[in-house]
Amino acid sequence: MNQGTYKQYTFDGTFLRRRGKIVIGSDPTFRKKILQHYHNSPTGGHSVCDRYTKYAHFLPLAHPFGAAKVGQIFLDYVDKLHSWPTKIISDRDSVFMSNIWTELMQQHEWTEHLSSAEYWYNTKFHTAINLTSFEALYGYLPPMPNLAIQGESLVEAVAYTV
Repeated sequence: MNQGTYKQYTFDGTFLRRRGKIVIGSDPTFRKKILQHYHNSPTGGHSVCDRYTKYAHFLPLAHPFGAAKVGQIFLDYVDKLHSWPTKIISDRDSVFMSNIWTELMQQHEWTEHLSSAEYWYNTKFHTAINLTSFEALYGYLPPMPNLAIQGESLVEAVAYTV
C-alpha cells in the first residue's frame, strides 16, 4: 500500500484515526455498545437545548442520578442564566418531572442556592447603570420565574406556591 495515498489516516499504536478522529466502522452492534458505554459513563454528560435558538448547555450528570441531582444541575447551569422554563420537553415520566420541581422548591444548604442568589442579583435594577445587569449583558429584560411556571406543576402544593 502506498503510504502517501491515505494521508488523512494515522495509526497511533492503539487506534486507527481519520483526520484525528477514531475510526469505528459500520457494525451497528459495536456502535450501539460504544454509545451506551459513553452515555452511561461519568464523562458522558447530558444536554439541555433551547427549541428555538438551539443554544445548548452540556451538563455533567453521571449515572445513577435522581430528581434531586437533575434539579440542582438545572439550577446551577440553566436557571441562573435563563430563569425558569415556560415549557419542558422530557423523555421522563411525569413523576420524575414532579420530583424535580419538588426538589427545586425545597431549601437545603445555603450553598446550593448560590445560583438563585446570582440570578436575583443579576436581574435586579441597578441605579448606577439604569437597568439590570442581565439586560446590560443580553440586551433584553430578564424573564420572571414565577410568571413563567405558574400552574405548570402536577403537584398541587408546588403549583400553589409558585
